[in-house]
Amino acid sequence: MDDLQPKTCAICGKEGSKHCARCQSIDYCSTQCQKSDYPTHKLLCRTFMEFDASARPSPQHFRAILFPEDEQKPKIIWLHCPWIEDDEGRFELPDVEPFLGDDSISRTRINFNRRLKCYLPDYTNIRYRDAFLEGGSKLNQCIRAITNTSTTPYWCGPIVALGCKGFEYYSSTEKMRDVNLSDFRHLVDYFDLWDKGGSEHQQSTKDKDMVSGVRINCLGDFQVCKRPKFEPVEVSLSDTVFCGNTGIDRWTSDIADRIGLPVFTRKYSPDARWAEQKSALDGSSYENNQEATFLHLNCKDRPGDFMGWGWVPMDWQSGSGSVLVVRQDKKPLHPWHLEALSEYCVDQVQPIFEAALEKCPPKDPNDPRTIAIRNAALAKISRSNFLETWWRVSDRNQVPNPFSI
Repeated sequence: MDDLQPKTCAICGKEGSKHCARCQSIDYCSTQCQKSDYPTHKLLCRTFMEFDASARPSPQHFRAILFPEDEQKPKIIWLHCPWIEDDEGRFELPDVEPFLGDDSISRTRINFNRRLKCYLPDYTNIRYRDAFLEGGSKLNQCIRAITNTSTTPYWCGPIVALGCKGFEYYSSTEKMRDVNLSDFRHLVDYFDLWDKGGSEHQQSTKDKDMVSGVRINCLGDFQVCKRPKFEPVEVSLSDTVFCGNTGIDRWTSDIADRIGLPVFTRKYSPDARWAEQKSALDGSSYENNQEATFLHLNCKDRPGDFMGWGWVPMDWQSGSGSVLVVRQDKKPLHPWHLEALSEYCVDQVQPIFEAALEKCPPKDPNDPRTIAIRNAALAKISRSNFLETWWRVSDRNQVPNPFSI
């Protein structure tokens, strides 16, 4: 068992002094807790014990759990996680395509156990088809079996669960780790509580576990993967867009803040179908995403960002790829809401900044003339001005005003 894992009871969260004698990969505080967990634990205990850890294919392979879509029991697998280097740094990228196929893949970080009501010292990360809620795969019979539910779960297609160290996704140090059966217990709790409510799934998940957000698809996902420009998505409350480090896992929008519609954003990983291609046929970068870029225009100067007021931060200067956007208040965000906000940023706010920057004295944010020009420009960025764009966009839909939800 991983010595770095805290010895806490997987059932009640108290200090765990007992562990499973066979697999030695999970702790309990008492025989009673161990017995109550046995129906779940036995699904992988023997498999885990018999899994040959000495047969690790390479140092870049880690023990993971596969939840097949058409089988009753999960499996222990080796998952290849090669090191990748790009403009964002050096990190490990799990190769889940052999298990999930080449569809767009989403990830959800699980670092909180709702049953135990506690955060986990190390988190697990599940990978699944990005559009599993929209059909195209069979219902996952394994998830249904391990949660012992009589209702039909909404998880579709195969799912891979991998272990990660700490709370950050990317680091210059190794972050991947082998999963253990404490992780499996937390995963069962996650899937079990995620879908409570049966036919009331849509309401319960939106109220308790999931939030309606919008994915702004970049040129590659729009042209190559044939995804809509503004795509509705359901987002877990444990996603890094809500609980990650600001400026690393997630960002905010000054413009959205000013109009009273604060949002969080995060970038998606490039899709393998276009990631290796430098540009589209017209010469544009497949990672180009103008709508997401201008959503992040600076309304203030920030230490360390030399682009400053009126400019897009360096993190968003080059192609940003596809981007997830959610409301900070966790209310539903509709694609029409974000289309209106993006149109407002591109067509209205960016020209306001451009005109102001031409008038400002160079490189002196404290100059009284600069302050006056900036304040006059910011005064034009308001909820009432945004609503003029919204009413124009709303003529094409029946979606409620984003401020009335």
